[in-house]
Amino acid sequence: MGGALRAPPKKPSLNNKIMIKKLLDNYNPLIWLSALGAGGISIGAFVILQYTLWGKKGLAVMSQMEQTPIVLLLEAIMLIFGSISLALTIYYGIVAWKWRKTEKYHSYSENPLVNAGLMAMYVSLAMSLNVFIGVVRYFSDYLSSNFQSLMLPGFIAFAILWFTIMNKEIQLLAKTFTKGFDMDKIHFGWLLHPFALGMITVTGTGLAAMSHTSWIAEVSAFMTLISGTMGMFLMSVKLFSIFKKHFHQEGALDNQFMPTYIIVIPIITVFAISYFRLGHFAENNLGVTKENIHFLLEFGMATAFAFQVWYFWFGLVMLKDYWKNYFKTHFHVSQWGVICPFVGFSVLGGFIFKLLASYSAFFYFLIGVLLIAVVLYLYLLKRQFKCIKAKKTKNFICD
Repeated sequence: MGGALRAPPKKPSLNNKIMIKKLLDNYNPLIWLSALGAGGISIGAFVILQYTLWGKKGLAVMSQMEQTPIVLLLEAIMLIFGSISLALTIYYGIVAWKWRKTEKYHSYSENPLVNAGLMAMYVSLAMSLNVFIGVVRYFSDYLSSNFQSLMLPGFIAFAILWFTIMNKEIQLLAKTFTKGFDMDKIHFGWLLHPFALGMITVTGTGLAAMSHTSWIAEVSAFMTLISGTMGMFLMSVKLFSIFKKHFHQEGALDNQFMPTYIIVIPIITVFAISYFRLGHFAENNLGVTKENIHFLLEFGMATAFAFQVWYFWFGLVMLKDYWKNYFKTHFHVSQWGVICPFVGFSVLGGFIFKLLASYSAFFYFLIGVLLIAVVLYLYLLKRQFKCIKAKKTKNFICD
């Protein structure tokens, strides 16, 4: 058989190489917001299903759900957008690994005014852990029935990402103290720092609330107190600095930064859910009775949602001219920042439905908000891939 012809080894397709090369040449770390948005939409559908339609204890499982049209819709959203999130995470991970070896990465990471964008990747990776715990497990009877056996590998994955995020945040925070920068140029994109810390915190509080292994629950809870307090501190300092800056200047942000006005919404969501889950940790591990803590949990969640209502209203008003004059005619990766606020609002709304407001009108309102995120996402995804393929398009400008 020595003379037999052998098929040549398969090589990556030329189209994939070209796409990766084009994305690398114009790489912006904020592109990870598209993977984050897909994961968030998937989780948003799961949370609505869990807290409005699931009538049993524990986490919802597909095999035990009554397959109504609404359930089928939410399951389709979970499956489609969870898959998109996974695919983009792998794709962007390849590009980001190559980009880290370039001079552009070094100059970007050294600039305190823009290096918050590096945290978009970590927010997305932390979201991926939540997608696995919520969405992937939902579709698998095996994972659901063996959920506690997954706590140790889940904790290991959480701990690795936690240490990575904390180390990166402290490095970037140190740079803001050692390098000079113009405070008049700061913007809401700076809030990606507390967003990353909040996302890894909400992941850890999930382990703390659900693990039956006491040391996993306790260590996870303490780790989330570290990242959570750092995140809330940075959010407070940065919000104060940003609002102070805006009160002293005329005009709004540059167009590419406009979507960051409403990034506060998902940050409030992750910290509120972390608070809620730590309450359940206290019930399960610290001997705190449900009667003693239930009011505090309800009040805290209601306060967070009330804040989101007026702030989302304010943010949409600030974006009114942006939608009309820029969003339709231009594409910039920062536009992915408009997805997470809609998702964050619907996610926290799911908790509020369960705790305080189980009204049909509110349920359909949450579904509507999530569907707005779905439509916006598909619209932006189409435009992004057009911009990757060709810098110039007929219908809009790729910035």
